[in-house]
Amino acid sequence: MIRNTKLLIRKLIFLIFIILFLGWQTLSAQCTVTIVPNSPVSICRGDSVMLTASGANTYSWSNGGSLSSPTAASVMASPNFTTTYTVTGNCGGGNNGQAQIQVVVHPKPVATFVFGPNNACSGTAVNFTSNVVNGTPPYSYSWTFGGGGTSTAANPSHTFTSVGCGSVNLNNTLIVTDANGCRDTVSNPITVLQAPDVQLADANVLSPFSNCLNNPSQSNPNDTIVVNNISPSAGCITTYNINWGDGNIQNGLTGAVFPLQHIYTSLGAFNIVVNAIGANGCTGSSTYLVANQSNPAGGLSTLGSTAGCGPITLPFLINNWQSNSPGTTYNLDFGDGTSVLLTHPLNPGLTQDTVYHTYTTSPCPATPSFTAILTVTNACSSTAYTASNIQVRTRPIANFTATPTPACVGVPVCFTNTSAAGYGPNCSTGTIYAWNFGDPASAGLNTSAAGTPPCHSFATAGTYTISLSTSNGCGSKILHNRFV
Repeated sequence: MIRNTKLLIRKLIFLIFIILFLGWQTLSAQCTVTIVPNSPVSICRGDSVMLTASGANTYSWSNGGSLSSPTAASVMASPNFTTTYTVTGNCGGGNNGQAQIQVVVHPKPVATFVFGPNNACSGTAVNFTSNVVNGTPPYSYSWTFGGGGTSTAANPSHTFTSVGCGSVNLNNTLIVTDANGCRDTVSNPITVLQAPDVQLADANVLSPFSNCLNNPSQSNPNDTIVVNNISPSAGCITTYNINWGDGNIQNGLTGAVFPLQHIYTSLGAFNIVVNAIGANGCTGSSTYLVANQSNPAGGLSTLGSTAGCGPITLPFLINNWQSNSPGTTYNLDFGDGTSVLLTHPLNPGLTQDTVYHTYTTSPCPATPSFTAILTVTNACSSTAYTASNIQVRTRPIANFTATPTPACVGVPVCFTNTSAAGYGPNCSTGTIYAWNFGDPASAGLNTSAAGTPPCHSFATAGTYTISLSTSNGCGSKILHNRFV
């Protein structure tokens, strides 16, 4: 009886071992299925995302109605609302594995816009007003206007330009993007009435709109100009208005008046402005600069020495300008980043003019000196004159640090010279240093003339005032520091 019981127990133990072994084998053969991209993944409504499963031999996807395939490893998901997909992978032998991914669907913004005025003339400002529903604010805006131009404003204004005798349709596009990156695109055309293309040409083809070669003067200022109408839109222009720029205006002209003559009786630079009204009521305009001047003259010099320690104030003399024509300008660049613009005449007495300027910085180390440039300009030409070798010297600025601070008795304190360089002739940086450690008891070790002095040990506890003096030909600067 006992023997049979023992045999039965052995059989039960063996059976349990077999069951555990087979269960372990089954567990070790389970599939590990993964999905790329990681969950969750976001898309905009109407878009798709590729889901790729791996780790098994075959696959079966749930919610297959919004997938490109219910059994492929890689499927295209196109849900209309947030959806969780489950894929079951089979590794063979009845062993399966599962993975899930959530596709979050964001609503897209819906954009519209209105504008006005429509059917307006070229050159008219048109206002655009956008409206956005759905999506997730805040929104960003990207406008592209027909004929060129962009904006990122929600409600921009844009001016359309087009020349000719008719009208043009220009397409305008708005792209709205919401906080989730979802976007909507909308386009609308606008009709723009073209402005006539009006153009004039000087009959003098050798020197158009210029009397510079004749060197007009106060005693002989007259300049006769004859203009031809070469407007590409002449066929639809009903009226011409011309402002000659010298106070003379002619309105209500027709194309039959060309060639048209005008005489300038004074020196200067004048803008001819011609406006043309088209049959559609739109106005086109062109401007031409007439130079009834002579080539500009001038001269630039200084008084006294142009070298010294800053700040220094120098007088600049402008001469030989008196015969220049009205409209001439004088730009005096001092070379240190500052300038002054003067207009003709420089003074009522028509005498040599003096301009004072104070230099506060040195041109070093970039260059040893400044060069002042006077540029005399009118509609005929531009001429430059210079005054050079302006040397501005500066004194050094003392500064230093000490380590360690505070210090213990007998521990060397070392000093780092951080002084700003001064500049002498030809940008030389030669500097005289004078250190005083405020420790008379150290006798000859209390002072130093080195740029980097030796470290100094203080034999007695206390507060010491260390000074550094830096000097060159422009003077000295002393810095005092107190250390314990």
